[in-house]
Amino acid sequence: MNLLPKKILAPNLYNRSSFTAILQHIKKMDCVNWPCLVKTLFERIKTDRTLNMGPHNSQSLCVHLDLFSIYNLSNETTWWHPREYPHELKGPSQNWTNIPTVVCVTLVIPYKAVSLFSDLTKGNATPLCQLQLQSSISMIQSTNPDIQLCFGRVKGIGKIFTDIYILNVHKDAHCWLGNSALIVSAMVSIGCLVKYGDIVAKVEFALKKTPRALQ
Repeated sequence: MNLLPKKILAPNLYNRSSFTAILQHIKKMDCVNWPCLVKTLFERIKTDRTLNMGPHNSQSLCVHLDLFSIYNLSNETTWWHPREYPHELKGPSQNWTNIPTVVCVTLVIPYKAVSLFSDLTKGNATPLCQLQLQSSISMIQSTNPDIQLCFGRVKGIGKIFTDIYILNVHKDAHCWLGNSALIVSAMVSIGCLVKYGDIVAKVEFALKKTPRALQ
C-alpha cells in the first residue's frame, strides 16, 4: 500500500534553471554549431504552443539563459536590458550606476506563515512554491519557480536603493525545528520590475499553480 499523501505524488521538479545548466554543458563540449543551435532552440521555445505551462516560465528561461551566458538576449529584443529604456527607470533603481539585466529578489517570510508545513503528518505535504512578480500598472506577470530557500535572518550592507547595496543571509541550522524566518530568493529580470516605468511591482511567494497544488 502506498502511504504517501496524495499531494506529494509525482512532483514537478523540472525547471528552466536545470534545463539551461544542461545547455551550458553542451556549449562547453564544443561539439555543435552553438550559435545556430541556441538561436533555433530559443525561437522554437518562444513560439511553442504545446507546453501547458511554457508561457508561464518564459521569464525564468530568459533569466537563466542570461546567467549561464547561453544566449545574448540583448541581440534579440530591446526590453531585456534597461539601458534600452532609461526613461522608464523611475523606481528604486533609478539612481543605480550600473544597471544589470538580472537581480536577486529576497523575501523574508515569518515562520508562523509557513509552520503548517513543518509536520508532514498534518496532511499538508511538501508543496512546490514559486516567486511571482506582478506589475502594478499592467497585467504583466513573471513566474519564477527557480528559488532558493533557507531559514535565518538577513542583514543589509551599504546604501539602500543603490547598486552597491548587499544582503547577507545568516542561516539558522535548526531549520524547521527553530523559529527563524524563511528566506526566499530568486534571480529575476529587472525588466519585469521596471517595465513601463513601474515603481512598485508586487512580489509574491506562493504555491506553484498546478492542478495538483489546487487539490
